[in-house]
Amino acid sequence: MKYDSDLTDSQWEVIVKIFDDKDISRKRKHLLKEIVDAILYLSKSGAQWCLLPNDFSKWQLVYYYFRTWKAKGLVQRIHDPLRDCCASKGAGRQPPAWAYWIPKASRLPR
Repeated sequence: MKYDSDLTDSQWEVIVKIFDDKDISRKRKHLLKEIVDAILYLSKSGAQWCLLPNDFSKWQLVYYYFRTWKAKGLVQRIHDPLRDCCASKGAGRQPPAWAYWIPKASRLPR
């Protein structure tokens, strides 16, 4: 299912370079983009982790990635280029969900 909070392909291309090559190239059951989309969904909706819709990966897996990426500083490194991309497209439009990722993500349950 497609959500308003999902990254576009061009947005994904901006942040995919932030991940290690081994993270990108290895075979996965769950794509990294889908994990990021799930985190953005939670950020935009304000839903609890355990209320993540079933068409995303299990909430425990999404939470694991969020905590791991936050500890490594990847959450900030993902957020900044997306925020800059949004800011460069002009004022007056409502920013997408990922523009608010950091402030809301820091309030997500630990």
